[in-house]
Amino acid sequence: MLEILAITSPIYLVVLAGYLATRSGVFLRADMAIFGKFVLNLALPALIFNALAQRHISDVLHPTYLLAYLGGSVLAMTTAYLVGRRLCGWDRTRSTFLGMGVSCSNSSFIGYPILLLMVAPGSRRGAGTQCPHRKPAYVAAAARAGRERAR
Repeated sequence: MLEILAITSPIYLVVLAGYLATRSGVFLRADMAIFGKFVLNLALPALIFNALAQRHISDVLHPTYLLAYLGGSVLAMTTAYLVGRRLCGWDRTRSTFLGMGVSCSNSSFIGYPILLLMVAPGSRRGAGTQCPHRKPAYVAAAARAGRERAR
């Protein structure tokens, strides 16, 4: 139990520090949009690039792992899409975004830091989780749903 707290507590302390800094007026609410742009457009891509650039390609690409990850993601997306369409009676666009929300893990923001703390730097496991291998499929699915809705 203490091992888990040792791994996760720094993450929650950083979140708490950000909350307190905003709440106490050190940062304005409007500043959060700038921080968000910085993180999404510069810091996160640099973090991912740095993590991948320091490893050999064979440490990053594990076909079995990537196929299992992709299969689980496609299964989750398909299941959620069908639940949205059939059980909830939603249109294609709303069901597509439900599927995307269910299958898009938050691995870059929470999973990645925990993974770095849990797995030794020389380890060959888990590095492939950060590959943005699914984003083109989601963008294509959303675009298709939007085109179909426009008809």
